Amino acid sequence: MDNYQNHPLYQPMDFEALFTQTFNIYKKHFGWLFLYSFFGILLMSMMIFATDFKDIFTYDFFYNPGEIGGFLGRLFLILLVMFVGYAILYLFIHYFIIQKYTDPGQSHLVIFGDAVRKYALPYILILIIVIIILTVSMTIGVFLLVIGMFVALCYFGTIFLPITPILIVEKKDPLTTISRSFKLGHLDFWPTLGALIVMYIVVMVASMILGAITLAPFAVDFFKFMNPDAVSEMLEGGESLFSFLTPGFILVSAVTNAITFPVIPIFAVLVYFKLKYKEDQVVSD
Repeated sequence: MDNYQNHPLYQPMDFEALFTQTFNIYKKHFGWLFLYSFFGILLMSMMIFATDFKDIFTYDFFYNPGEIGGFLGRLFLILLVMFVGYAILYLFIHYFIIQKYTDPGQSHLVIFGDAVRKYALPYILILIIVIIILTVSMTIGVFLLVIGMFVALCYFGTIFLPITPILIVEKKDPLTTISRSFKLGHLDFWPTLGALIVMYIVVMVASMILGAITLAPFAVDFFKFMNPDAVSEMLEGGESLFSFLTPGFILVSAVTNAITFPVIPIFAVLVYFKLKYKEDQVVSD
């Protein structure tokens, strides 16, 4: 994006403005954001029925060592496809938000096509590198007691929050994008960390409340997994531990998750433009 300074979201924002803007954007584009999030999450979830994922965690998986290699191979392929699918969905939501304020009349199909064509491959590579960094840092944090793992998660969560908008707006290669994320993240680290923690708490509480309401009819099937004897009976009877994942459960779960899914991408876009504005002000001074 060559004219990012003309973007309506490129502006100074304090703590209150970040949350106000997030809510306003969410409310303004809720219909489309919910719809695309819902279909994306539903498509990924339906892979459970398009594959033998539900049949993996059965008696054979736990008590037949000779079959574990094949089970894990299929599980890896399923999780890999879901990882790519969710990465593209997350990327698209970011790109949709940015483009809707750059070119409001642009077709949604064009937005999706551009997001995948221009950014999908470098974005997946970035995510792989980020996951490796998080895994290593959190593993080291475990040896420094649990607090070390929590500190690593908070630190890198804040540093990598604007990484997707950086890729989209600045069009850097993966390594430069990660480097830019470190630079921007440290520019206003503590206020960003505080805002991020509050936002995650809000999203988590909202998700818990929505989940408690919408998934209540499935509570009986879910809580039986808290009983070790019931789990043993299911395994010995050849029943999958994911037997509660019925089409109804997946549909309701997709609706619930789609309501909160766009919030963090909106927040990340706003944080990026806020930090970019501050960076430019520092340079000009």
